[in-house]
Amino acid sequence: MTHTTDAAAPTRREPLEPTGPISTTESVHIVDESGPAHDIDGIRDVRSAPAIVHRFSRIARGISMLGGYIAGAMTLALCLMIVVDVTARWFDVPLIGVLELSQYLFMPVIVFLALSYAQSVGEHIRATVLIDRLSVSGALIVNLVAQAVTLLTCVVLAVAATLSAQHATSIELQAIGAVQFPLWPIKIVAAVGLYMLAFQVLSGLVSMTFALRERVAERTADDDAEDSGNRGLLWSAVVVISALTLLLVCVPLPPLATGIVVIALTIILMLAGIPIGFAILIPSALGLWTLVGFNAVLASFEDIPFNTTASWSLTVIPMFILMGTAMANFNLTAKVFKAAKQWLGQLPGGLGISTNFAGAGLAAASGSSIAITYSLGRVAIPEMLKAGYKTPLATAPVALSGTLGMLIPPSIIMVIYASTAGTPVGPQLLAGIVPGITLAVLFALVILIWASVDKTAAPRTDRSSVTWATRLQSIPGILPMTLIIFAIIGGMFAGIFTPTEAGAVGAFLAVILGWATNKATRTGRGLVTGLVASVREAVAGLAPIFLLLIGVHALTRVIALTGIADIVSTAVTDLGLGRIAFLLLLIPIIIVMGMFMDSMAMILLLVPVLTPALLLLDVDMIWFGIFLIILIEIGMVTPPIGILSFVVHRVARSTARVHGKNVGLGDVFTGIVPFLIPTILLLIFIVFVPEFVLFATR
Repeated sequence: MTHTTDAAAPTRREPLEPTGPISTTESVHIVDESGPAHDIDGIRDVRSAPAIVHRFSRIARGISMLGGYIAGAMTLALCLMIVVDVTARWFDVPLIGVLELSQYLFMPVIVFLALSYAQSVGEHIRATVLIDRLSVSGALIVNLVAQAVTLLTCVVLAVAATLSAQHATSIELQAIGAVQFPLWPIKIVAAVGLYMLAFQVLSGLVSMTFALRERVAERTADDDAEDSGNRGLLWSAVVVISALTLLLVCVPLPPLATGIVVIALTIILMLAGIPIGFAILIPSALGLWTLVGFNAVLASFEDIPFNTTASWSLTVIPMFILMGTAMANFNLTAKVFKAAKQWLGQLPGGLGISTNFAGAGLAAASGSSIAITYSLGRVAIPEMLKAGYKTPLATAPVALSGTLGMLIPPSIIMVIYASTAGTPVGPQLLAGIVPGITLAVLFALVILIWASVDKTAAPRTDRSSVTWATRLQSIPGILPMTLIIFAIIGGMFAGIFTPTEAGAVGAFLAVILGWATNKATRTGRGLVTGLVASVREAVAGLAPIFLLLIGVHALTRVIALTGIADIVSTAVTDLGLGRIAFLLLLIPIIIVMGMFMDSMAMILLLVPVLTPALLLLDVDMIWFGIFLIILIEIGMVTPPIGILSFVVHRVARSTARVHGKNVGLGDVFTGIVPFLIPTILLLIFIVFVPEFVLFATR
């Protein structure tokens, strides 16, 4: 939905949602879709802005679009390179240097050039809990400050990346491996990408400044009364942020207290509408400054962004997101959801239950929770909201379905755990099947009970058109997804490709099978149209995720330096508890830690620390992997840093033009709560009955 300021019409307060890339052929248009859920999101025509500002906005957007096109082309090239390598290995003629090229060339270029594109189309993940409660003027002020803080952080990151590129150039840094190639040009591209992001943020900042000036010029008595009612909330946020910042910078604090203040400031900045990655990164930088000095901050900013993106294991994120967007654009996800709706839609909460089991099916085809959430949410959330579902029930099943991707193989995080704990990958993956399916059934029961108790939460849909004939007709629609599932799982267990390569294979198959089925039925998009749309959405979707990962890695460094994780782990192990008491005590502790830490960081920090105590208590490490990953799942959806909940919130808001509902982040978190009960009960059950997990590995 687009909003154009009109002098003859009063400014409305109803939320407007960003709609993705929009053509800016008229000189009066200023495009900035990075703001919160007020009219300021939709501002296109700022009459008070001079022509040079409009030109500046178009230039910034053009540069961002160019970066997005390059990132998209590189994403496709990465996918094809991995697929060709897998095929070539089958014929004993593998490609040379795929790992090095993927890690050090493709990944950094894709991510850093995608950042400004995601900013230009409003895809960076933000929380709007505070802003949604302010007037338009108050929201403009907060957003203006958030843009300024974001710009400052972007500039610091860009300068740090420049220093890193200069150093790499001076020593002629090379990628070492099966092939060698210079890294300094890629470091330069990373710095350029961050400057492009800063340029796009600056464009939004300028647009917002003129929007605020125009808003002030058009103030009415009603606006003054409205603003006065929100002024207390606005100033309270300012005072809290200022106090925490001063406390962190000016007052000598012990490391543990520093960590607590960093976490508190992170939460407040999130609520203030700063993009989540920056809301985590800024307090983390202040915490590092307090703990080890400014040089350490600069050094961290030099290495964390590049090292986070230059990762072979994380190539699965763009590949699985591409697979998810391809499934959506070639109607594969819709067909799976439609089939589930045909067979399960008659139940109370049938659309939610259909979403849940469709997510379980996607989990068997995708090792990425984020990809499952993203692709399923685009189809299921608008469908449920249009059917009259309350927003908590319409969003929570999508987020919880995403967590199943961590348990049901293939699972990226399971492979990472196996390599860290030294357990065999095959049995570790097998161990997740029964708990994963059990959780899917439990989630369906929660939806069923919820919809039965509160009939307004999930109104019954019209089932008059559903017959056994239509049910049977829906079955062919799930065949492409079934083939993808069997190809991915079979290929991994047969040793044809690794779990990391499975993402590229899945994305390739999703495009080919989706295009083939659309062509056969003469429905849906053609190959080029669907592929271009899929790549654009994948590029816009992966950038905010990596920005969040960069912030989380910085926060993890602060957590490690403050010793919070070690203090908690040591305190637990020093209690001298028995096996059951020890594991039950770990449940609340790891849940709390998971609210603030990345899943990979949790594994890397906790497994080495807890392994001696676990082995002493005769805890099977394969079993503990399932136990730990279920706990990590809870952290993926709970506040304040529940990444899947933020992804769902982003998808719900970006599809608002379809369902016409305003979905707040609080709605998403509210919906999550009932699903946590069976998850924790399952954890307690497997503590007392470990064979429930282990019998599949025997």
